[in-house]
Amino acid sequence: MKIVLLIPYSDSICRIKSLKDVIHNSMILELETFLRMNDVETITIDCLGNEDCDRMRVCNEIWQYNPDYIVIQPLHTIEDLTGYQSLRSICPVVAMGPVCCCLSLVEPMVDYVFPTNPEKGLADLIGLDIDEEVILDDVMGSMDVNKLISSQDSRIAYITTSRGCSYGGCSFCIIGAAYSSSSSRYVAVNPLIICRLLKELQEKGVKTVQIMDADFPGSNISRLLEYRDAIRDMNISLKLHCDVRVQSLRNEQIVLLLKEIGIKSVFFGIDGSSDGMLARVNKGISLNSVSKGINNLIANSVAFRFGWILADSSSTLKELEVACDFICSSGLYRMFDPGKLDDPTGLGTFFHEMHVNAGTNEFCKPTLNDRNETSPLYSEEVNEAFKRMWPIRLKLSSEYREKISTVEDKTEKRNIRHDYNLKSIMHFYNIIREINDDIK
Repeated sequence: MKIVLLIPYSDSICRIKSLKDVIHNSMILELETFLRMNDVETITIDCLGNEDCDRMRVCNEIWQYNPDYIVIQPLHTIEDLTGYQSLRSICPVVAMGPVCCCLSLVEPMVDYVFPTNPEKGLADLIGLDIDEEVILDDVMGSMDVNKLISSQDSRIAYITTSRGCSYGGCSFCIIGAAYSSSSSRYVAVNPLIICRLLKELQEKGVKTVQIMDADFPGSNISRLLEYRDAIRDMNISLKLHCDVRVQSLRNEQIVLLLKEIGIKSVFFGIDGSSDGMLARVNKGISLNSVSKGINNLIANSVAFRFGWILADSSSTLKELEVACDFICSSGLYRMFDPGKLDDPTGLGTFFHEMHVNAGTNEFCKPTLNDRNETSPLYSEEVNEAFKRMWPIRLKLSSEYREKISTVEDKTEKRNIRHDYNLKSIMHFYNIIREINDDIK
């Protein structure tokens, strides 16, 4: 039995040059370990980590290898599977990973689809008798620790301690969509297994570890206590970083445990600019709970980053006004990058818009070349607000870049960034008021 594991090239990901270790965003390392544990011959082809990977050459290489199955995991969009359909003439092709949750789109392109638990799905396919409940523990317990270390910087490593999401309800999230139909919506690895890997990484000179889970705490205090005790007992002193849900951050005990474990920073998604929008995407939080979580992080000196989405298809001018008030009063405006105001999607700024609502029937990709066009996602009034703001965004972005390029002092740079973020938000706030006056 021979199996090829393939991470296809993706234009959308490769535009971000920092993502050279994308294999750690996949399930490929775990699946490779699982197959080798069961004496299945495999080769892994990472077309994202290798810039010189040519699709035609890859297909020829696979043809010569003559595998029994080819397993592909697209990491960003379903379209990343395009161009590999010819491989089906060699052997059956399997697509795996949460991106494949839209079965009606994926199934015509491949022979089998496993959005979650690919080890169990592939085991059934090739005739291995495996207990699904123990797969992830066994796999991580057998993981070659060297494969967790960054190929770009040996002081950095990446590790997966769970799969799925303990909440899994966000309507726009492919993780929730994929795992909602799974028998195991959230599966966590035994903390002792992970801590043994962390200890090995530390002994190999690793200083920083990024935990790749969608939700590391999983709102499970007993699991965090196990981590804290094991990390203390093993004298692990790594700098750890993780993703977490706001629901967990509302509990100060969880935040304190994260700090004791060694978590230096967290990333969480706000993903809505008003309580109405948060309810529409079924986020399970309010702006008040976001504020409480942020206060707990600040009180315990845990750094943070956050995901922000300003508008969705049902946003109103009133909600945009609430967003301006919230982002200014919370101080979160300080974390945006005014140098990116000229990006039509608004990514990295206050103006990040929701273009994709994966996992539902609404699946709209960004097609706007600039904000002078009208987006079909928004009401006439919201579209007008974005259109009026677009030339101002371009002007502010240009001004900011020119001004910041002449400054050396870090404090002055930070103050300039904060000032331009506030300027952009206040301009938008005034535009909303103007449109409201026009309507009246």
